[in-house]
Amino acid sequence: MVTQITYPLYISPLSIFSGAGLEFFTITLYEIDPGSGMPRWRFFTPWAPAAGMMGNLFFICALQEKDNRYKAWGIIGSLCLILMSQSRLALACFLVLFIYFMFVKQLKNPWLYFAGAPIVMLVGFFGTDLITLIDELTRRFTAYRAASSRVRSTLADIAIQRWLNEAPIWGHGVVERGTHLVEYMLIGTHHTWYGLLFIKGIIGLISFALPLIISFIYFILNFTVTSLAQTAIAMLILLSLYSFGENLEILVYLFWPSMLIIGLAHKEVAQNNALQNAELTKA
Repeated sequence: MVTQITYPLYISPLSIFSGAGLEFFTITLYEIDPGSGMPRWRFFTPWAPAAGMMGNLFFICALQEKDNRYKAWGIIGSLCLILMSQSRLALACFLVLFIYFMFVKQLKNPWLYFAGAPIVMLVGFFGTDLITLIDELTRRFTAYRAASSRVRSTLADIAIQRWLNEAPIWGHGVVERGTHLVEYMLIGTHHTWYGLLFIKGIIGLISFALPLIISFIYFILNFTVTSLAQTAIAMLILLSLYSFGENLEILVYLFWPSMLIIGLAHKEVAQNNALQNAELTKA
């Protein structure tokens, strides 16, 4: 496998305090993908897919802007981040978020449900053809950057095997660098769930999965209470999708605004529910 060509500007002196690796301290604006020969921009992130993740996060935030001019510029900037990162996951995440916000916008429109009924019926009639189409799109999605897909798959296999055979309960507790077979990538860095199993075991995976699932259920049940709950669901969708392509733990210093919004949504929904309960009690 031909490695990506990078042009680092400098390495931050903060690297003396150690960390997961020099990738987080090396300032590199872009890299050249050997497969396509095109630049993949990293901007202020340690690698290109992380820039795509931030583009999707900024897209969610831009949609909440009240001023149409600022909203338009925010959306354009977000799309530039996503497209220039050339991340497959970023494009897929953007499409999912776009559909989600289109659904939210028309949630109270009865025509949404009238239009949805025949679509569901057609899906039932052409289910087999749709499955075949999805399989073909998945194959092309993987083949677009086959070398990267191979490395990710091998890293996942290593993480699972070593977790099961060596530390199933609490994990290894430390990050380890892989062999030449995976281009010396850190084991577990390309997948949150495999990374949790390898580093923190089944206990770490449950500790991450439970709050994520409970938050999803909580906001879905309170979907109409506040618009912030709808935004929080979008952030949870973003984090859920990227949990299958990135190790979220090591990127939390980038996507911390999403955690802040989710926390504020929890607080606002709880306050609104408490106020409603108080009014019912007085009545």
